Amino acid sequence: MTEQTGLKIDNTLSLLILGVAGGAGHIYDGSCSSSFLVLKDDQPICLIDLGLGVTRRLKDYGYCLPETLVITHNHTDHAGELPVVLRVESAQQRRLNIVAAAPVAERLKQHRMAEHAELFQPDELANW
Repeated sequence: MTEQTGLKIDNTLSLLILGVAGGAGHIYDGSCSSSFLVLKDDQPICLIDLGLGVTRRLKDYGYCLPETLVITHNHTDHAGELPVVLRVESAQQRRLNIVAAAPVAERLKQHRMAEHAELFQPDELANW
């Protein structure tokens, strides 16, 4: 892990900064939204925020989505990819764990996940 891409926390944990852009940064120039990947022994254990461009950036680094996602709030640059990712992972028989403060989780379920409400309820796609 280099100083440019991450911060070494201890011998086994590290933090990989995937991006720091807002929503406009991704839309206008392709930058990855603010997101951080927690690694243990170089294996992804937790993703903090899933905004625009995050899934692609994970692949660029050679990582897959960890089972646990922390979503800090319902802005597009922090949760924009969540509905699509949950549908794709669910179709592959993978149910992710979403960690968010209770008011954030409710807002995500009601608003962010609304595009799938006709077919799936949020609780069918992930563990909240």
